[in-house]
Amino acid sequence: MGRYCRQTPPAQVAAPEGEALPSITAGDIAGWFRRGRYFKLREHAIGGMARIYHAIDLHLCREVAYKTTAPDSTPLTQARFLYEAQVTARLQHPNIIPVYDCGQDPENGQPFFSMKMVRGRSALDMIVGLRRRNATVRRACGSLTERLNIFLKAADAVAYAHHLGILHRDLKPANILIGDHGEVYVIDWGIAQIRAGKEHLCFPECPGSNESEKCLAAFLRRFHHDNATPEHLFLGSPVHMAPEQFTQETRVDERADIYGLGCTLYEMIGLHPPFDPHLPLDQMLALKRRAKFPPLWKLVPAIRYDLAEIVHRCLDPRRSRRFRSVHQLQDAIKDFIRNLGPSP
Repeated sequence: MGRYCRQTPPAQVAAPEGEALPSITAGDIAGWFRRGRYFKLREHAIGGMARIYHAIDLHLCREVAYKTTAPDSTPLTQARFLYEAQVTARLQHPNIIPVYDCGQDPENGQPFFSMKMVRGRSALDMIVGLRRRNATVRRACGSLTERLNIFLKAADAVAYAHHLGILHRDLKPANILIGDHGEVYVIDWGIAQIRAGKEHLCFPECPGSNESEKCLAAFLRRFHHDNATPEHLFLGSPVHMAPEQFTQETRVDERADIYGLGCTLYEMIGLHPPFDPHLPLDQMLALKRRAKFPPLWKLVPAIRYDLAEIVHRCLDPRRSRRFRSVHQLQDAIKDFIRNLGPSP
């Protein structure tokens, strides 16, 4: 065994000359855990209903992302936030940021959850950087193949969530995080929906715990079943939402996420969104229902027709014409990559 595997028995460890070794007591260990667990270093990001801090977990001595609701948040917002923590924690996948802990902030009583701290940029930052011809971004992900591989990793996370009966409902470049070491994560599961009848796939049963079962049932009933309240009728980002997400005329299923993935892929290739984000909602919906967006070959003249057709199929207003599953979409892109010549 090498020297890195050898350990000195505690009794043989010598203190510096003239100093006594400190003795650790049970009280010291208890005190370690009695102190506050998180130390917030600085604000990292602000979202619609939450704030994310770069923090230190003092119990485990590691950096974390510490997400909490705004100080003036309502009980309804706090409940939705807690549900996001629960759903994200359940999604244990390499392309979904793991949740470490959840509780109440001791300073203000707001709910929080802590996650792995990831340094990098969003896919939206990447798109903007490429549009501005940023040399650093172009070196990191300037080729079409590199961007397609980033997309495939994000799609892996969505396919896994669909396996558990969970719809993301807000897929867009801003919700794909690319780490400095090539990691790819789908983030912000705050408006995810569990398909009715699929709850057993997402959450384990709690035998003998009626209160836990009642609590879970209340969350599901309030936020994530198909009978959403009028207050939650419209959730998501209009540019990337499927037409059926604008109304409750039809139940939303996995093909809505495929539409969101299609809009994201369109933007990652063409460096512009398929629809003008400044349009009024009624005009945007009308364009979506008629599939009136600039064909990708107008933005990227060198693009191969088969790749453009893959993206356009995702954006078909008729759900039956879209890919049936994320895996089917991924297979089409992988086939394209295998047959790809020089990158456009």
